[in-house]
Amino acid sequence: MKITLKTHSFLFLIIPMYLFSSCKEDTIDFKEKGSISGTVLQAGTGNPLEGVEITTVPSSSVLFTDSLGFFIFPEVETGNYSVRANLNNYNTEISSISVFSDSESSTTLTMSPVAGLLVSSANPTPADNQDKVNVEVQLNWQNMNDSTFVVSYDVEVLESNSSTPFLQISGLTDTLLVLENLKFSTQYFWQVSTKNKEGEIQYSEVWKFKTIPFPINQILYTSISSTGNQEVFSSDINGDSPTRLTYSSQNKYNPQYNSNRTKIAYIGNDGLENHIYTINNEGDKLTKVTSVPVASYHQNGRGYAWSPDNSKFVYCHYNKLYQINADGSNLTTLATAPADRHFRSVDWSESANKIVVETVGVNINDGEIYLMNTNGSSMTELIADQPGVLENPSFSIDGLQIVFTLDVAGHETLSGRKLNAQIVTVALSDPTEWTYHAVLKPNGTNDLYPRYSSDGSLFIFVNQKNDGSGTSKIYTLDVATGQDRVLLLDNATMPDWL
Repeated sequence: MKITLKTHSFLFLIIPMYLFSSCKEDTIDFKEKGSISGTVLQAGTGNPLEGVEITTVPSSSVLFTDSLGFFIFPEVETGNYSVRANLNNYNTEISSISVFSDSESSTTLTMSPVAGLLVSSANPTPADNQDKVNVEVQLNWQNMNDSTFVVSYDVEVLESNSSTPFLQISGLTDTLLVLENLKFSTQYFWQVSTKNKEGEIQYSEVWKFKTIPFPINQILYTSISSTGNQEVFSSDINGDSPTRLTYSSQNKYNPQYNSNRTKIAYIGNDGLENHIYTINNEGDKLTKVTSVPVASYHQNGRGYAWSPDNSKFVYCHYNKLYQINADGSNLTTLATAPADRHFRSVDWSESANKIVVETVGVNINDGEIYLMNTNGSSMTELIADQPGVLENPSFSIDGLQIVFTLDVAGHETLSGRKLNAQIVTVALSDPTEWTYHAVLKPNGTNDLYPRYSSDGSLFIFVNQKNDGSGTSKIYTLDVATGQDRVLLLDNATMPDWL
């Protein structure tokens, strides 16, 4: 076939154009990206908020914060965004942020609870109108707000028939409060105010409870209180229902019931001196009886006693044995101690119609026991000085015997340390016949402060280690057999009972 020049030229022009067209590349729409991260915190506390819904404008995706309040959008186009945080009961928060290519932009959002959503506390313990609540009680209530809310509580407690609050406390963060020193057989009212950071307050209902009746306790004793002072307590005959009766900043010793258990006397320190005070058997109606103090050489004994008719006291004041009316009037001298001696301990028996006293010299180991008439006459030595410390005589119920303690080890030091103090009874009819009650006494201990029970069958007394370590413990002991030591109370001393 013959091809003319003209045709050949046309083909030559088409081929390059085709080749050029077939080699041309497609174009790609490329957009730069970065990331957005952030943390959501609770206003006021800075605590992280979990489960917060996070969105962006322009829209990307929907995320929720983790337990640390953290979130991240790993790939978003560069540009300007608004980050939005939403959570029930909280105000929505928005943060503006710019995203740059291949970089992470971070933001922090702080969320506040919505005003007007605060709820009052509920579900009190003790339950509303509960009866027979202990005089030491823990108040509890339930926070009814969302767990993410930050709240605090103010509590007010009122005693029935009193316009002055028993307790007012603010700024609690726990839903509990311990009350102490409540009165027996008394109704109390209390209310909890729940507050948030924004200053809102929601008041609970006014709840009430009534404390237990005063226990019928037979035993008195001294014990160290939670404040570190020696205070007067009572318990029942088994050592149960311990009840604190005194509250002050000074120490108290040697409590004693009067004969019909309507009043309790004790020796209290007023900061300078020891005096006789009385209260009723519920711890109220405090009366200071003496103006001239209870005092003597080595005054660690029973320095006073009720008269059998409860109208007066006898007590020790150096070398004088005083008598004073229970209302503090008519102070008179009943007896004077032998030369260079002081009265240290005393007891008064209606059955024997006698008073028994212990006198002590400058040396703490120099103790003697005397009997006298109730008017102070005919003071006669019953027990002469013995090797070792002798102390704290008291009468049996029938007035025919006395009980006291003596360190039978005969150990004598200037400090008066006792190594083996034992309970001893002596019949007034024959003071040379002594009976020791130490069959079950642990080695290395002392028995101290013995008293007869109201029926005369038991001793109540204190046992403690002779090196002063550990705590004093109150026991009972069968008088007839010397057996059956029974532990009643720990951390207790100077017992008395009716």
